[in-house]
Amino acid sequence: MQIEEKRAEFYKEYYSGFSHHFSVVHKQFMPYDPLPGSAVFRTAAAKRTPTRTWKWPLKLRYAFREEFLEGNYYRFSLGSKYPIVELKYALGVKGIWKSNYSYHKATFIGV
Repeated sequence: MQIEEKRAEFYKEYYSGFSHHFSVVHKQFMPYDPLPGSAVFRTAAAKRTPTRTWKWPLKLRYAFREEFLEGNYYRFSLGSKYPIVELKYALGVKGIWKSNYSYHKATFIGV
């Protein structure tokens, strides 16, 4: 797929183990042949135009006493003895920068 993505992100982590991650993402994609083209999608069926999405994802996470292994460029979680809870929510908005879809997406993970 030909994908063009623009994003802006803000991430904050607190000493208590709580963190939040907010971003704005604009994605445009056009599949190569033999993948299904834009005719599969109702909004782009008239002509071969890229499919576009504009979304605002938010992630809230609580991991009490989580431990990490850190290097110069990467950070890996070693987990926690306590439960880790994560809530993700994304709002897709139709019409901004020719976006094709409106949607809500929510995910809750408890480990």
